[in-house]
Amino acid sequence: MPIVDRREFGGRFTVRETSRRLRCYRYTEIQIMEMLGGWCHTTPSLVVRAAFGSHLWEDAQHSDQVGTRIAQLRSSSDRQEPPNDKFAHLCEKIWLAPLTLERLVGVYKVLKPHLVSAYTYHTDTTDPLADEPTCKLLTQMAASEQAHVLWGQAVIESFTTTVEDRSRAVAWQGELEQDLLECGGVTGSGVEAHWLPYAEPSESFVADKTIDAELRQQRNGDTSKRTRVSKGTYSYSKKSKPVDYPIVEEPFWYSEDEEVFRSTAPICELGSREFFAYRLHTLIYGEIDTVDRLGKMLADFPDLPWKMRMDIAHQIWDEARHIQIVVKATQDQGARLGQFPWSGIIWRLTQYGEDPLSRISVNNCWGESLLCGTLNVWIKLALEAKKHKLAELLDFILADELVHVEWATRWIRELTENDLHRRQELADWSRNTAFEIQQFRYRTNRVAAQDDPVKIRALTAIPPYNTPDDVPLTFA
Repeated sequence: MPIVDRREFGGRFTVRETSRRLRCYRYTEIQIMEMLGGWCHTTPSLVVRAAFGSHLWEDAQHSDQVGTRIAQLRSSSDRQEPPNDKFAHLCEKIWLAPLTLERLVGVYKVLKPHLVSAYTYHTDTTDPLADEPTCKLLTQMAASEQAHVLWGQAVIESFTTTVEDRSRAVAWQGELEQDLLECGGVTGSGVEAHWLPYAEPSESFVADKTIDAELRQQRNGDTSKRTRVSKGTYSYSKKSKPVDYPIVEEPFWYSEDEEVFRSTAPICELGSREFFAYRLHTLIYGEIDTVDRLGKMLADFPDLPWKMRMDIAHQIWDEARHIQIVVKATQDQGARLGQFPWSGIIWRLTQYGEDPLSRISVNNCWGESLLCGTLNVWIKLALEAKKHKLAELLDFILADELVHVEWATRWIRELTENDLHRRQELADWSRNTAFEIQQFRYRTNRVAAQDDPVKIRALTAIPPYNTPDDVPLTFA
């Protein structure tokens, strides 16, 4: 049988209009990425936190891939823009939602379903031959977003177990959808008519008329006059109010009393079940802190180099996976979640500096660097105790952590290459901060270690320092 290609030349969108729409899509994907990241530290549910970490990485990939396609269409790959100011205000309204349910509804019942519709409409109406790269890209993105929507639907149902909660969610969704309708959606072009059988093309939005006019001009050979589609110029900040420590659901709990830490740290043999239960439980907190701090960094500093933001988003995904891995491993070692306290000291010391590099200089270039060595020790102890599955999962975590140290070191060096004074100030501050953290860890684990220097290093994952100058930093 002969192969029949039923595709036909011609579509509704010119190169210029395709580029404009892609810039709007990229804007929206980045907005959602920043929202999910900026919400992590005030989202109590670990399940939702971990999913935010996974989804924002996929949104970052979408943004990156769309940027590549924009460049292929003779525009700059880093361009993004809202279709109009009303759409930007809608995104801000969702960002400012104070509670998890409203946030979930805004992203997973309004923005992401609308993106699926917009991407599908675009692939159905553009030139399937000449614009095949866009078709393939948007088809893949629509499938990814649809998976997010299905996850969101399931979680929202679990959050709305009362009539009041469901009514609140429905009312909020209706309010946002009305705003979405009034601003014309992600492209400013209104509800896509292809969903409605026998519907006439919309005449109510300027963008629709502009597209038709531009197509007529191009097909008539007249490209001297181009009608400009208006675009949004409104922008807003996603910086959140300072908190002493991230919000977390029960059974996890915080304490500022050092005696509480000393009394709960177990006296046990290195490599024993109790040792791994305690250390892995502590590692859970570190993984959650990292998702929260890097998510907040994405929201706080939108002007960082795009490739650096991709590195940040990728690490958030890694750490979101680590949360799930370490929680399960901790339970396998016999620990009860919430058995040990959580301190907010690292969060308070490192998460509110105005220099974005201070958000990674201590945690990545000192803490995670030390963790790599600690994981090697734990792997050896696990193998000696014939805990082969535990050793294997720790080895996978180690592989991720090495990458996290590398990218942070590389970016700090690159961004301070021509400002060595800034690098020195960053190093001085980082060493003092790390020294303070080390002193806290040693004070709170001294009893459990029975003043044994080998044990205290294994329990804290930190070597002894006499002064801040002893603190090693990978970028200095």
